[in-house]
Amino acid sequence: MNVCLLFVIHSPGGANFAAPLVRKLATRDLPGVRYDVALLSPWAREIVGEGFDVAPEPEAVMRAVEEIMPDIVLYETGSVHPATLASVPAARRVGAVSVCMLDWFGNYEKRFREMPDLIMAPHPRVVEEMREARFDTSGVVVLGNPHFDRLKQFRYVPSNGPKKKIIFYSQPLEVHKQKPTEKQALLALVSVLERLRKEGWDFELVLRPHPREDKAWLKEWLEILPYASWNEGGESLLPAMGANLVVGVNSTPLYEALWLGVPTVFYRGDVLLLEKEIREILTGKKQFAPDPSVAGFNATEKCFCFLAGLAAGIARKKAA
Repeated sequence: MNVCLLFVIHSPGGANFAAPLVRKLATRDLPGVRYDVALLSPWAREIVGEGFDVAPEPEAVMRAVEEIMPDIVLYETGSVHPATLASVPAARRVGAVSVCMLDWFGNYEKRFREMPDLIMAPHPRVVEEMREARFDTSGVVVLGNPHFDRLKQFRYVPSNGPKKKIIFYSQPLEVHKQKPTEKQALLALVSVLERLRKEGWDFELVLRPHPREDKAWLKEWLEILPYASWNEGGESLLPAMGANLVVGVNSTPLYEALWLGVPTVFYRGDVLLLEKEIREILTGKKQFAPDPSVAGFNATEKCFCFLAGLAAGIARKKAA
């Protein structure tokens, strides 16, 4: 059996999906199967840790695929970057199977301008949403996101001190013309905290930037708010494990924190609703509990077995 897999990675979300699979391929021998990783960004290299650099341009991805001639092209759509989206026509050109590693929900119209042969989906909700958006879901396989397997190691232990620790998870929404934006969300949060401070509440507001965003606007808040602090790099969930509350719009760490039982608020553009939810959490009226399904997360193994089966099928066709 001689089957080649090529990963094409650009976004942090896609890199987080791929990294556990790459590590398992490196340590668990599949006879006759080889792999390589095309890294299109600094954060892809930082997260995945191995592979070769490719310019983040569609033409560069096309050339890389033509040079390697893989049997399977695994790509991601986390940043909806034109270079990673070029993986589908590139795979078609060399007769390879195109497989999308879908890290999260939504934005399907931009993610799937060209449909791949297969989609590794993180949750059954993806199938429902894609059907509602009139996509063909016959190639969607629900396996989970390998990045979420790590949640089993975390335990939420909130701070019991008088100062309430709040984490704000930012993300680059404004640049993609999505609303509410990260700036609107933080402004709304600060307005609520300022009202609560006048009532005697004490806070530490931890600002956590997204790897892909311009951080300058967020750092300006460190000079404005005496109770603001900064957290960047490393495991994104660590600051939430001792927090009293996490707030953001819809970034992945918010959902992860929610699964682990961390009090979480998703800002939807309504400041009054935001204040109501925060008050309910801080006064203990609204309780959160860990999702028991986290203990059963096993997406890395499921995705690995799926790829092993796909490779075996290709090998049989080659041998026929």
